[in-house]
Amino acid sequence: MLANPRQTADDLAEWIRRYFEENGPKCSAVVGLSGGKDSTVTAALCVKALGAGRVVGVLMPDGVQADIEDAREIARVLGIRIVEVNIHAAVEGLRGALEASPGLLELSGTDGLTRDAAINMPARIRMTTLYAVGQMLPQGGRVANTCNLSEDWVGYSTKYGDAAGDFSPLSHLLVHEVRQIGHALGLPGSLVDKTPSDGLSGSTDEERLGFTYAVLDRYVLTGECPDEAVRARIDRLHALNLHKLRLMPSFAPAIYNLTGAYFVSTLGTTAVAALGIVFSLHMILAAVGIMTGQGCASQTSRLLGAGEYEAAGFIAGTGILLSVLGGVAIGVLGLLFDEPLLRVLGATPTIMPDAVRYAEVLLIGSPVVCASFTFNNLLRSEGLAVVGMRALLAGGILNLALTPAFILGLGFGIEGAAWAAVLSQAAGLLILVNHYRRKAGLLRIIPPTLERLRRLSPTILRNGMPSLLRNALAAVAASILNLTAGGFGDAAVAAMSIVSRVLMTVNAVMVGLGQGYQPVAGFNWGAGNYARVKKALVSTIVAGTAFTTAAAIPGFIFSESIVSVFAGGDPEVMETGTTAMRWAFAGFPFIAVSMIANMTYQVLGRPKAASFLSSLRQGWCFLPLILTLPGWFGLTGLCASQPLAEVLATLVSLRWIRAIVLEADDLTAKKNASRKV
Repeated sequence: MLANPRQTADDLAEWIRRYFEENGPKCSAVVGLSGGKDSTVTAALCVKALGAGRVVGVLMPDGVQADIEDAREIARVLGIRIVEVNIHAAVEGLRGALEASPGLLELSGTDGLTRDAAINMPARIRMTTLYAVGQMLPQGGRVANTCNLSEDWVGYSTKYGDAAGDFSPLSHLLVHEVRQIGHALGLPGSLVDKTPSDGLSGSTDEERLGFTYAVLDRYVLTGECPDEAVRARIDRLHALNLHKLRLMPSFAPAIYNLTGAYFVSTLGTTAVAALGIVFSLHMILAAVGIMTGQGCASQTSRLLGAGEYEAAGFIAGTGILLSVLGGVAIGVLGLLFDEPLLRVLGATPTIMPDAVRYAEVLLIGSPVVCASFTFNNLLRSEGLAVVGMRALLAGGILNLALTPAFILGLGFGIEGAAWAAVLSQAAGLLILVNHYRRKAGLLRIIPPTLERLRRLSPTILRNGMPSLLRNALAAVAASILNLTAGGFGDAAVAAMSIVSRVLMTVNAVMVGLGQGYQPVAGFNWGAGNYARVKKALVSTIVAGTAFTTAAAIPGFIFSESIVSVFAGGDPEVMETGTTAMRWAFAGFPFIAVSMIANMTYQVLGRPKAASFLSSLRQGWCFLPLILTLPGWFGLTGLCASQPLAEVLATLVSLRWIRAIVLEADDLTAKKNASRKV
């Protein structure tokens, strides 16, 4: 139980007020009033936050609604305006259209609507009605989601029906806690304690679920459920319905990163090798952008979870400025000292001319590259990865068009690949900038003053240091790999370049999984939902390991075919590349644990632990191996260094995973104990 329901009600009202300040200062809250406790409490909280004049209750009976007077009563008690829309005609119209479709009935094998379709269709029509009402209000409206944590846990809602909305005040409250809030607000007990019913199926919620909310609440809070059959049913419903709470999945065409490598292969072995050398430089730029992006995101996700929107905006603005300044600095220094830099990165005399031509273009666009990574991480901090995906898709399509046009059509050579990459990334960046210019999300980019820049920069850089170390070490590791491979000839450098590009592309899915997990972990940790963080952590590791293993098997089997696409017909590149590719895929199943461990400690604001974990794969484990094994075992040692490093890093990271799981359990127990006080 809540220790102080009145204080919680005050906090909820303040959260709603801040939401509207950020997302519609003059908008009204639109609440679908069913007469049940959830919509009643939600409407009361909106009145407390905004005043009765900015709350509109919408009654949506499907023909005749037995308890509609309850909805009218709460509107009178709260003093809010109501709109009554009978949706029966719309429901029957859609039902008739569906049942009149011979093709649909043939596909379904039924004579009419199924029970589930009939039950859920009115809920989706009601949500359409709520948004229509909101858009018809003079100052606009924001639709309240009225679902509670108990319902969300077992998916007792209709996707894109009552599970939709613009803001969700009750999403972290269990059924009994919602009742506590209702009583604290002084609402009629007859409504607050009313037996929950969906009003659609003719049964109570508990009858349809097969267990009581008291049992469910206890299980969610404590993990205790004496009845094993009920426990199994709750777990099954939870697993089956998680899709209702997650962002829509989408496919990321990471394969476009290989476009340049494919067309560059037509220019010869030294050009392919140059691409691998400059890849290390690109990793340095990415390290700066990711450092500032992750340094911001680890804070903004927690601040957004706690409702501190302005503070999150200042952090974001400071981080973007730092990334641009970092890109400018690297670009200027790189152009002044390009050949010495590329020599350090592994360029041999024969590879150097192509490497310089590509690097100079990349360095000109360095602020764009850095800023792109920062913006993407900020989007993920507020759960808007789909926007970043849209920018990635646009850039990928443009890259697919420009690369062959510049290299083959216009004859720009390797510089064409570089310009295609930079211009494509610039196009993606413009999409991200436009998103924030339109104020489409919760996060607002607030440009920092000199004082805020001075004050906030150290924290951002400190929190982002693990990302910098991880990516900088990856660049160092790639450079040492290139330098070592150079001792075996340009073909070996070209082969390692191909392997790195392919593995980067496949690994992008794993990185995306981890970055999708980070805002979930940060937001819920900031909101005190430690059990959810634990579950997300374990689930992400399991899913990541399953993916990497599934990718590794065909990758290992078809290594020769993969390398042949980018080898340009060079038999030496083919032979070395195939061996290296098979070794790389052999170690691929082990990357999930160490990567997610590092990301977890980073997003929770543990920079020291995160820095150590980020240095494991490419630092403590890889560097000693790459510096010794090639001398002992030749090319085999060169190829085996990275996969062996992955295994060692995983073994060390498991201890750190266990530590955060135990901490989450301890904090959850303390939170539950405080609720019972």
